[in-house]
Amino acid sequence: MFAHAVYRQFSPMSLTSPMGGAMNKLIGVLALGLAACGGGNGDASAADAAVPAKSTSATKVPTGNSPVSVAKIISSNRTLARGTAIEVTINSGITSRHNNAGDQIDATVSQDVRDDKGHVVIRAGSPVSMRIAVISASHAGHAQGDEGELELNVTAIVVDGERKTENMSTRDVPHTMKGRGVTKGQGEDIAVGAAVGALAGQLIGKNTKSTVIGGAVGAVGGGAVAVAGAQRDIVVEPGTRVTFTLSQSMTVVGK
Repeated sequence: MFAHAVYRQFSPMSLTSPMGGAMNKLIGVLALGLAACGGGNGDASAADAAVPAKSTSATKVPTGNSPVSVAKIISSNRTLARGTAIEVTINSGITSRHNNAGDQIDATVSQDVRDDKGHVVIRAGSPVSMRIAVISASHAGHAQGDEGELELNVTAIVVDGERKTENMSTRDVPHTMKGRGVTKGQGEDIAVGAAVGALAGQLIGKNTKSTVIGGAVGAVGGGAVAVAGAQRDIVVEPGTRVTFTLSQSMTVVGK
């Protein structure tokens, strides 16, 4: 358009004059140059319009704290209800002759513990920390049915590397009773019984035979006193299995 305007502006000049002919040639060259420049710019603009603009927004990548990840973790949590039975195996022996209340006892979970959907929450072999709450031998002078006292507490269970504090107790612990034998004091009871019997026999029979018989009877009586007063110890063998029940629900976070 600019070239056409220039041409129209100078068109009145005579084409037959030398000056007019030269001017017309110059105008024609300028018009061609301007047309070439204008066409190049048009093509560049069209090319730019054809290329789609690059998006400046960054692609969002889900992170570990994304709602999807959190929901997955929550769905993988496992919960054991209150009252769930957990069987543990005691690693070392317990005896009322050597152990005292407050002693720590190591144990392990005997078998997998599952939730109500059948998912394993606590695996067999998980470490268990226990404590002796009460322990005592049979009481001297009590009947043969007296088997002393023993109460064990579970204080913690390690689940998948996480220590879970617990407070479970039981007195239902399989054990045996073992007599301590005749102690020094009980031997003195037998000796005293024998002496008293011998003296009584001598006074009654007034001869050696009566003295011997009385001593024997007295010894038996003293032995009976010693046996009646003998203590028996509670003995829990290594590998003994004990069952506890959860006093509250336990939730294990999924990983």
